[in-house]
Amino acid sequence: MEVKAISPFEHMGTRRRGDVFEVSERIGERLVQKGLAEFVSPTVKEAASSNPAGDSSGASEPSDTSRRARSKKD
Repeated sequence: MEVKAISPFEHMGTRRRGDVFEVSERIGERLVQKGLAEFVSPTVKEAASSNPAGDSSGASEPSDTSRRARSKKD
């Protein structure tokens, strides 16, 4: 996830106000909770939950390839 520094702090080097950098989800949440940074890009979970219900991304149904792989195992 990407966060943007709101005020200067030290994390893997000096982060100045306005710096945008990549951190883990856990670290990003802590920085935001402490008021040191704000989210720039959504987490994978947030991005997935923001998809409309009618989205046909295929995430809910197995692909033909995975069906074939399972049938070969049986």
